[in-house]
Parts: sequence; structure tokens; C-alpha cells
Amino acid sequence: MALLIRSVRNSRKGLPLFGMNMVIPVLTVTLVFYGVFLLFPIGYAITGSFFEWNPIHSVFNFMKLDNYKEAAGYPLTWSALFNSVYFAVVVVFVRTFIGLVFAVLINNVVHFRSFFRTVYFLPVVTSMVAVSIVWKVLLYNPAFGIFNQFLISLGLPPSEWLNSPITAMPSVMLMTIWKDSGYAVVLYLAGLQGIPSQLIEAATIDGAGRFKIFTRITFPLLSATTLLVVVTGTISYLQAFTQIFMMTEGGPGTATYTMVYYLYVEAFKKWRFGYASALSVILFIVILIFSLIQMKLNRRVD
Repeated sequence: MALLIRSVRNSRKGLPLFGMNMVIPVLTVTLVFYGVFLLFPIGYAITGSFFEWNPIHSVFNFMKLDNYKEAAGYPLTWSALFNSVYFAVVVVFVRTFIGLVFAVLINNVVHFRSFFRTVYFLPVVTSMVAVSIVWKVLLYNPAFGIFNQFLISLGLPPSEWLNSPITAMPSVMLMTIWKDSGYAVVLYLAGLQGIPSQLIEAATIDGAGRFKIFTRITFPLLSATTLLVVVTGTISYLQAFTQIFMMTEGGPGTATYTMVYYLYVEAFKKWRFGYASALSVILFIVILIFSLIQMKLNRRVD
């Protein structure tokens, strides 16, 4: 008996040590991973933004704030920044609205709810490259694109879509909204299903209509979901690149230049890594400001 008690005590003493032996390697690997692939590149980019940095010619000369001064004084920087903000604001607003509307409609469907949820989410998991090519070749093509064929059938003149400075950015936005709205739909559906049914039933018994229930109960209880959709969307769309690269390459002219496409051109076409790093730091600050503003506004609403 004494031997059994002694063995139990020893096993209990060994549990914390065993746990630490399991946690320490995992923690070490995680810290090394984030240090090598996240913190080091960020620090290197910030440092490189103060240098004339051309890895092709092994140039790395200290330039103080010259890269930032050049970026601030160059009109293309402000144009690309405006395009990025314009793209993010419009796409986030429309995607959030569409996601909420369709989530409410699907949530009221008794049968085939999973089917509709899957259908709306399919474009989200589809490659942005593939979707961009399909829309550019099959839908936006000036000669035989589906959209122009539809306009012609209505007796309207065809549009240049991606080849016009006026319609190029809205065309890319439309494709992005179509592709990514399913993400908002799924999140809002999860939020709607988490609302206690007793609240809706009580409001219905009190004589509240559907609109009043939605504005007074449903939408306020979805504020956390809305914040998630808006913040993640803003961070993502301020960094829009793939659809721009595949559909317009910043054109026509610089009409669809975004900050990420701009720094891509400076880094990998002109090999000005220092200037591109300065642009990335500016974009990081803009994203941080937008995220903080959105979270602060959400707290005031709550």
C-alpha cells in the first residue's frame, strides 16, 4: 500500500515537468517561426525603407528620410493610396450589405439552407487568379464578352470595361464583391443562428414587426460579426493586388494602381527595394489607422 501511495505521489510530481517538456518545444518552434517569417521581415522592411536598396547591384546606402520624402511628393503615391482606400471602402460596404441581406434570407429558409450556404461560399474558396481570368476573358472582353453581348441585346452600346479609366476600377470591384460576398454570408449566418430565439418570440408577442425586430434586436446583436467582417475586409482590400495584376496590371495608364501594385512595380520591375519598403510602411500605417477607427466606432455603438 505504501509503495502504491509513493508511486502516485511521484506521478503527480512528474505531471508538471512532463507538461513543460511538451510545451517548451512547441513554444520555441512557434517563436522561431514568427521571428523568422514575420518579425524579421517586418523589421528588415522598416530598416530598408531608410536606404537606397538595390539587391541586383548590391547597393544598400543610407538615405535618411529621402524615400519617404519622394513618396510624399510623387503624385502617383497619392493616386495609388486613393485607389486603395476607394477600393476598400466600396467593396467592404457592398460586401457587408449583400452578406447581411442574403444571410437573413437564407436564415429564414427552412429547407436547403446548407445548400444555399455552400453555393454562396463556393466563389470564396475559388482561386482569385482563376476567377480574375474568367471574368476578364468571358465577361469583360470588349468583342465577345457576355456583358457586352447583353448590352447589345438591349440596344445599348458596348463598354470597354477594363480598358476605360472610368469603368476599370468599378469592374474589378464588381468581380471582387461577387467572389467574396459569400464570406460575409457565412459569418452573418453563424451570428444569426447564435441569437436566442426567445428574444425574437418575445418581440413578436409584443407586436413588433419584422423591420423593428431586425433594427432593434437582430442587427445590434450582430455588431461583433459586423466588426469582424468590416475590419478583416478593410485589411484585406487595402492590400488588393492579385485581381489588379491579373485583370488590368494597374491600367489603363495608372487608373487602377493600388499601393500594393505600386510597391510591386517599384520593387520587382525597377528594383527599388528601399522605396518599395517605404511604400509598405506607409500602407501599414494607413491600415492600422483604419482598423483602430473602426474598432473605436464599434465600441461607441455598443
